[in-house]
Amino acid sequence: MATLTVTHTESITLDAASGGETRGSVNSLAITGINEIYERTVTCITGQATTIATFGAHAHSAQNNIDTADVRYIRVTNLSTADKDLELGLSFTAHSYTVTLKAGHTHILGNASALGLTDDDAATVDFGTMTDLVSMAIRNDSGTSTPIELFIAAV
Repeated sequence: MATLTVTHTESITLDAASGGETRGSVNSLAITGINEIYERTVTCITGQATTIATFGAHAHSAQNNIDTADVRYIRVTNLSTADKDLELGLSFTAHSYTVTLKAGHTHILGNASALGLTDDDAATVDFGTMTDLVSMAIRNDSGTSTPIELFIAAV
């Protein structure tokens, strides 16, 4: 078993022309017990939705399934260097949510089990019973086929 170390660094110098003020932080996370990784780079064809991962109760329950209960870390990165935004869709047991994944940006999730809750009432934030992640897909309407990187660590 291995330990996955994830480090996020933020650094900015405000008003650099006048001597500036530097701000930022470094946050690290160590995830122990990792014995499986799933890593792939996928070229998402423009005008199409591309399923990049599926999850279920067991890895053997469907082709290419990732065991929901074992997942500890998920990262999706838009590798475009040409300002091509993508849509990242996450499907849960009952609903889904979609976010814009800007060029060069990353979306990170901590696990796949009891991960999300979505609500059709746009005016209210709902806190309740979380449901499992079922699948992840990328919708590319950028006009150019665009690569993404997917990294999943599991126990």
